[in-house]
Formats: sequence, structure tokens, C-alpha cells
Amino acid sequence: DEVVLRKKDSLDVFEQAFVDQGFCEHALENVNCNAAIQTFALTAKREEDLLGALTGRLFWGSLHIRHLFVTKPYRNQGIGRRLVEEGMRIGIENQCRFAVVETM
Repeated sequence: DEVVLRKKDSLDVFEQAFVDQGFCEHALENVNCNAAIQTFALTAKREEDLLGALTGRLFWGSLHIRHLFVTKPYRNQGIGRRLVEEGMRIGIENQCRFAVVETM
């Protein structure tokens, strides 16, 4: 039988469960870690003013930094660097073997 590829907007529930299960099994076999996904967020504040934030996830032996944002007046002052460094510290603390950054 021929393998047919199809572009879709998203996976249905069955397909997503299939992919999630496959990734979990692969992670256990190849990275020797559990498949639990732990999310976290870091904020940078001055008193009550929110200056910036970072969101991330720890999964399958990796750190995934998803969003990093610093408000315009506070850019180029090292706040973003401090947020990333703290995110990396969390990854190291959780024995992540690599990091992925998905932000502009």
C-alpha cells in the first residue's frame, strides 16, 4: 500500500493520543526519563509593575523556553538575559540535557 501524506489544521483526539503515546515511549527508551511535562513561568517585577516574563516547559529531558517578553521601556537592561539564565538554571536543576528556545 502507498503511504499518503495529508496536511491538516490539527490532529484529531485519536491521532494526538497516538503521537503522545509514541513520544512517551520513545522518551523512556532513549532519554531514560519519564514523560511528565512540567510547566513553569518566571516574572520580572519592580514593586507591582510587571516588566517581563518567560514561560517554559520541562519534558523528556529537555528545557523548552516558549515565550520571553520584556516591556519596551525595560528592554536592553539585562532583564531578558536574567529571565533566560534563571530558566536555564531550572533546566539544569532538573537534569535537562538540552534546551530549545521558541521566541522572537
